Amino acid sequence: ITESGRRNTEDVEVDKVPELPEPKENNSDNSEDEYYDDEEDSSDFPIESSSVNLNNSSLPNSANEVKPTSIALNTTSLTLTIGEKKQAQLKLTIQPSNAKTTLTWSTEDKKIATVDKNGIVKGKKTGATTIRVKTDNGLVAQCRVTVKLKKISGTISKKNSSALLKVNAVNGCTAAESMTITDKYYIFNKIKNNSKLGAVSVYDINTKKRVNALTGEFGHANGATYVAEDNSIYIAHMGSKKVTKITTNKLTSKKLKRSIVNFPTNITALDYDSYTQQWILRNSNKITIYSKDLKTKKRSFTVPCHIHQDCTSYKGLLLSIDFVKKTEAYIYVYNINTKECYGKYKVTIPNELESLAYDQKNDRFVMLFNDSAGDTVYTTKAINLKNYY
Repeated sequence: ITESGRRNTEDVEVDKVPELPEPKENNSDNSEDEYYDDEEDSSDFPIESSSVNLNNSSLPNSANEVKPTSIALNTTSLTLTIGEKKQAQLKLTIQPSNAKTTLTWSTEDKKIATVDKNGIVKGKKTGATTIRVKTDNGLVAQCRVTVKLKKISGTISKKNSSALLKVNAVNGCTAAESMTITDKYYIFNKIKNNSKLGAVSVYDINTKKRVNALTGEFGHANGATYVAEDNSIYIAHMGSKKVTKITTNKLTSKKLKRSIVNFPTNITALDYDSYTQQWILRNSNKITIYSKDLKTKKRSFTVPCHIHQDCTSYKGLLLSIDFVKKTEAYIYVYNINTKECYGKYKVTIPNELESLAYDQKNDRFVMLFNDSAGDTVYTTKAINLKNYY
């Protein structure tokens, strides 16, 4: 669509299809349960404690060093809650106060809780583990850490949501399927029923006006994601390995260019989480996590699914849509590293919830609904989501 409102119906230029390397399974016996930790591995982390000056600096250090005779943590038990208080600091008292030593902090299970060189403990997954600190002369203090979960809950309705815009049809493509957000644009994908024809509509975030559109054979464009690292939009062809790639600096050009890339598995939706640098590939109710280069399968798990809907992610959280009926849909929240479900939001807006994106700047959900009166985009506050990433 040009600025004057005329449709551009030129043929799409399709680049040569690049082949991605086939994914390789991890060599471990249980690759499904491999745990990805984007933080520094804090197990067995040596730490220098604070020390005082030696009383007689002319003597060798070994003759003047005072070693600890006892150590104690400020607590022997600690409870953390994902969704409320998910980190705390353990403080160590060393006797005598002028003792000099090297401390080593460790955790029995870093999937449940980690500890850093300052004694800061972070809850990762529900369960219990033990944090220990050890001196170089063998003294040990420990704390039992229990991690709990405050379940996500809440209802998204017309009363607590606002209509953002209507997504108009393009060249006979009327059915909304997916959306994503860049720093400047909303990207919406629509299809023509009983046809491979699809349309990509580009809307300016500030003016909420359509600035461009591309039509072509996208298949059933059921999922989309924006990858800032290579400045591209990726659109899934539902039930296929084929994915359309469009460079975002071309989004307002008269003739959008796209290429086709092959992903490692058939997908119905997709997303890329830039925080953990992992791909999230959905095929019906199965979620599979892949490495950034799509060569390594990290883990997989299942989510509730009545029909093939979209998903999105932010900072290690997966937001997965389960549409049941026009007055009942759910947005499930998962930790993509631990596979743990943090809860769900119920959506009662009386239309089919097709897709959503998380608007970090405004801490809100942007939701695309498919309805007979023109596809509507609603926004609503992301209830307490910040407490979980």
